[in-house]
Amino acid sequence: MNGELRSPFGHFTGTTMCFLLAASLMLVGTADEPPKIALPEGHAAYSLMTDQGAIVGFILPGSKVDIVLTEKMKNGPTKTLVIKSGLLVVAVENDLKKKNVLTLTLAVKPDDAKVLEEAAKRGVLKALLNRVDIPKEKPKDN
Repeated sequence: MNGELRSPFGHFTGTTMCFLLAASLMLVGTADEPPKIALPEGHAAYSLMTDQGAIVGFILPGSKVDIVLTEKMKNGPTKTLVIKSGLLVVAVENDLKKKNVLTLTLAVKPDDAKVLEEAAKRGVLKALLNRVDIPKEKPKDN
């Protein structure tokens, strides 16, 4: 593509090749360099290893997830809370040796990465897959 490309991921000029991977994830490259994942502007890639149980196959690049922290309190009970919402999944790696363990690469702002790092030290992090809105088919006029 010659010219300009404006997207939620930034502003691209010149000869740029774009491949839409999902509704909010794109590969960008030129004839001289291999394609790279275009993260939303102001975001960086952050990897998180998590035991996801039964939803392992449903979290895919382009999905949005909330991150849930479960921590054991000093006096015994556990506390669970959502610490980050609506994070974009950039990549997913499934550990074949550990059946339900995923490494999720997420697009996060620098402050989000700090929150996730601190939370990982306090307890167990899991991803909660966000609902996907499926557009309704418009009725056909006869």
